[in-house]
Amino acid sequence: MFVAMLLASGCSPPGPSLDDAIHRYERGLFSTSQRMAVSVAQSSSGDTRDKAAYVAGMAALQQPTQDQAARRWLKQAATSSDANVQARAEAMLGELDRRQGHWRSAVRHFERAWPGLDRQERIDTANAAIVAMRAAGDVNGVESWQHRLHGSDVAPADATWTLQAGAFRSRDGATAHRQSVQVLARRAGLGAPRVHQATRDGRQLWLVHVGAFASRGQAESARRSMANAELLIVRVPE
Repeated sequence: MFVAMLLASGCSPPGPSLDDAIHRYERGLFSTSQRMAVSVAQSSSGDTRDKAAYVAGMAALQQPTQDQAARRWLKQAATSSDANVQARAEAMLGELDRRQGHWRSAVRHFERAWPGLDRQERIDTANAAIVAMRAAGDVNGVESWQHRLHGSDVAPADATWTLQAGAFRSRDGATAHRQSVQVLARRAGLGAPRVHQATRDGRQLWLVHVGAFASRGQAESARRSMANAELLIVRVPE
């Protein structure tokens, strides 16, 4: 999973700073990093406090006897108004639960983390969720997270298939339809639908595409997950 890569902002109070804690973390001095981050979290507020709580939780997570402290600080970070800090904290709470064999709880944290993560973090989180679902014996759960892993937000480089949700003569029509299927697409872990321009028989069309897949079979599984028989499986670019 990913590690803390946060930058301090604003004025720091006397004593250890968040940057100091991050630097110790990056050098592998986890106990010192945790102690510094706790000090910052207890003496600051707002984003700095939340980031410090996240670093404290991450540092504790690297130490074999600090799981309870890791959970306490990561839970605090997960309440942050900063979407990235909140998402990373949820993902690491999921990782902690996965380590301890709490598979269902782990996946719930991964679900909450997903919208706020970047591409590589989503790949890491999806792979961790797949491991958890396999350990839980949940075949459908494994398939669902595999859909996410191959969705448009983390699409493989060799993606050659997509789902077409509609074809329109105007960009405005395509954009409106994209918005109408966006919630279903995200719920299925396929990322945001895209509007793609194409020419057919000399006419310009605007196509709404969902997901990007390396095989037709993956695209078919994704279509089932959206429960929409009107979606067409087409090649990229169509």
